[in-house]
Amino acid sequence: MSVDDQAEKERKGASTDCKRNNTLVFTLKGAGGRMRVCKEIFLKTTGLTKWWVLNTFKEKEEGPKNTEQRTDSDAKKFVKEFLDRLPKMPSPYCRKDTQKLYLEPLFQSRADVYREYTRLCDV
Repeated sequence: MSVDDQAEKERKGASTDCKRNNTLVFTLKGAGGRMRVCKEIFLKTTGLTKWWVLNTFKEKEEGPKNTEQRTDSDAKKFVKEFLDRLPKMPSPYCRKDTQKLYLEPLFQSRADVYREYTRLCDV
């Protein structure tokens, strides 16, 4: 299966002010080789969404949107620092038997922690 870009042929009709210069060609591999199919058949056969295919193709052509991407080690370091900065308290039960730390009850759910994390990522 593949999605390729093909230069648009001659325009028919009076309207020549269209912004689109290329068209996407969808192909699936079959017993007889590659076969060109319509977009709907391609999407239903592969289980992909129109949005995913178009944005993936656009990103492949234009390159990634965010040029300041973090490396894996930078991302891991950021997550570790985030977790270290969260306010913690010792276990409310069996304190003498455990060294575990728990989050202070500032957050009501995991979603609250995630919201704080994404807020710091955007800064």
